[in-house]
Amino acid sequence: MKMKNNIKTIRELKGLTQEKLADAVGTKINYLSLLENYKREPSLDLLKKIAIKLGVPVSILVLEITNKPKDPLDELTYELFKIATNPSNKHK
Repeated sequence: MKMKNNIKTIRELKGLTQEKLADAVGTKINYLSLLENYKREPSLDLLKKIAIKLGVPVSILVLEITNKPKDPLDELTYELFKIATNPSNKHK
């Protein structure tokens, strides 16, 4: 699963440091680092908080998205991922 890479990728594209995201979601920076480096799996509650802070659906954080999907049901998730990872959507 590519969840942690999605968290890191979107966090960086939104212009957030690990410290800012960790503070915003009520966790420690070292735990967030563990999530981003495949060392831990977040609880659903923490995953929801991260998604809200990053301004993306939880599905964007948990789905592996590498290429444009051929399945129409995955098309919306792919489009949301493109929007979420657009650098012009940074949180100030």
